[in-house]
Amino acid sequence: MLQSIKSIYFQDDGKHLYLHLPSSFLPVSSSSVIASDVDLEHQNNNNLSLLTFRGIDALSRYYNAQLYFSRCWNRPIIPFLDLNKYQPPTDPIMSCIIVINENDKYVRNIQLPSLLSQQNSNLIELIIVNNGSRSIEYLNKAFSPIRVIDSEWGCVGRAYQAGADASSAEILAFLHDDCMPTDQNWLVTLFKTIQNNGIGIISQHVIPFQLGYICDHIIPPLPHAKAYPLVITRANLELVGGWDINHFIGFEELDLSLATLDHSLDVRQIEIGFLHESGLSTILKYLVNHSGLREAFGLGAIPADVISRLHKAAMSKLSKSEVGRIITRDQLRYVLQSHPKALERVGTRNVHSAMSKLKKLYQRDGSILDRRSEMVDFDRNISITST
Repeated sequence: MLQSIKSIYFQDDGKHLYLHLPSSFLPVSSSSVIASDVDLEHQNNNNLSLLTFRGIDALSRYYNAQLYFSRCWNRPIIPFLDLNKYQPPTDPIMSCIIVINENDKYVRNIQLPSLLSQQNSNLIELIIVNNGSRSIEYLNKAFSPIRVIDSEWGCVGRAYQAGADASSAEILAFLHDDCMPTDQNWLVTLFKTIQNNGIGIISQHVIPFQLGYICDHIIPPLPHAKAYPLVITRANLELVGGWDINHFIGFEELDLSLATLDHSLDVRQIEIGFLHESGLSTILKYLVNHSGLREAFGLGAIPADVISRLHKAAMSKLSKSEVGRIITRDQLRYVLQSHPKALERVGTRNVHSAMSKLKKLYQRDGSILDRRSEMVDFDRNISITST
C-alpha cells in the first residue's frame, strides 16, 4: 500500500494536468465516467493509470479533475471558486477557524470552496491557523487573501485558542482540516441552534467517548463534540475558560466538552450536513507525507476505503510510539481529573474516589505540563518529512 502511495505523481505543464494513480485506486467503471476533458490510460506493466485533464487554465484543469473524481466516488460536487476574489466581511456573524496540520491542499481546494459556496457565506470570517507543519510564508502565499496566523507545533488546543483570539465574530466554528459542508443551510442551522438557552457547544453527531472501567469506577459514555465543526459562542468559550493550552495534543475537544458540562451547559449534537474525511492529516503526518498524496487529497482522488486503511496504519504507528503512549495515558488522566463535576453530571459513581486515584496515578507519572517540550521532540521524531 505505501509503495503504491509513493507512485502517485502530479504535474501541470501549463497545458495539461497529469495525475498518475495506482489503478486499484480507481473504480472499475472509471472509464465510463462521462467527461470530455479527461483522458484515461491504464499502464498495465506497473499497475498505474495516467489521467490527463484539459482546461483553459490551471484553475479550470484542477476543477475538471475534482469534478471527475466527485463523479467516480459519488462525492459532493466541489464548487468552482477563485479564492483571490474572497473579501473578508466587515461584520461577520461567524468566524470559521481551521487548524492546518499538513493537509493544506484539501483545505485550499475542497474545504474553503465548499464553505464559501454556501448560503450567507459572505458573512463568514475565515482564519487559517498553522499548527507548525508548514512555513507561515508558504501558507500566506497559498491562502491569500485569507488571514493566516502561526501556532506552535502539535498543540491543537493552543492553535484553536489562537484562532479564537484573532477572530472577531461572536459565534465561533472550529474545523478540522479534513471536513466539508454538504448542506446549503448549514450556517443558518448553526446560527439558530446556538442561540438557544442552555446550549454550550454544537457539533455533528459523534459517537460518545467510551472509557469503560477507569480505576475500578464505571464512567458512562461522555458527550463529545468534535471540530467538524465544533460551534460555540465567544461568551461561552470565555465562560468555560477557553481551550486548554497547557497540554500538548489529544483529547482537547473532550476537554472543552467536559468544561462545558462543568458550567451546566449542554453539548448538543445535531445533523449539520458535514462530510468528515477522517484521518487525512494523520496519514500525512505519521505515515507517508508525499507531495503526490497531498495533491490527490486536494483533488478528492483517493477512495474512502484506502483512506480508512491508511488512517488505521498511521494510528497503529502512533499508538506504539512514546508520544502515543503519553497521549493515551497521561493526557487522558489530565483531562479526566480536571473535570470531576462534569463526570458526576453524566452519572459517574464515586467521582471523588475515582479522581483521587487518578490524581495519584497522574502524579506518579510526573506532570504533563513539564513534558510538553519532550512531547514535541517525540512527535517531530516520528513525523514524516514531506517528499
